[in-house]
Amino acid sequence: MNKSTKIPISAFILIGGQSKRFGYPKWKSKVGEITLLNHIYNMCSLFDNIFIVGKEKPEGFNKPFIKDKFDFQAPINGIFTALKITKSDWNFVISIDLPLMKSSIIKEIWELGNKSKNAIIPRVDGYLQPICSFYHKRILSQILNQIESNELSLNGLISSVETNYIDMDNYKKEFLNMNTQKEYNKIIDSIIEE
Repeated sequence: MNKSTKIPISAFILIGGQSKRFGYPKWKSKVGEITLLNHIYNMCSLFDNIFIVGKEKPEGFNKPFIKDKFDFQAPINGIFTALKITKSDWNFVISIDLPLMKSSIIKEIWELGNKSKNAIIPRVDGYLQPICSFYHKRILSQILNQIESNELSLNGLISSVETNYIDMDNYKKEFLNMNTQKEYNKIIDSIIEE
């Protein structure tokens, strides 16, 4: 994809979780011949800039990395870190947990989104998908207020800012979240079957 056809915003891939239920860092999992991290990084190539956000830089990974600003484990930490360093007004945030997500779906969310709001959040069967969403950097102070008040829920953040919800019920499979080895194996089997 050449520079002129890219969406002129920044993408941030959150890898910060401890992966206790998974057994080892999820980003090391393989999707075909490549790591899940490389798979999601390639998927984000529709954006101008791509960064990895986490506790520690992945070994042998030479892409832009940003260390979480705070020491606690929660996706709101990664979103705060992303919006703190970004030069883009709008920013896409995706978790490493979504191996079946596709560039075309991300593009669709962006194109359907109301850019006058502060967040563009997909919704599947009524469930919010805040770790595959777009956030405007103007909510940075709101996120900091929540963190300082120890309110770490993303749903709490989303309900406190002007949010545009995009119903994506046609893409249930692509929003499957991978937290355990069993879920990973099921997802990998579904990729092989395609």
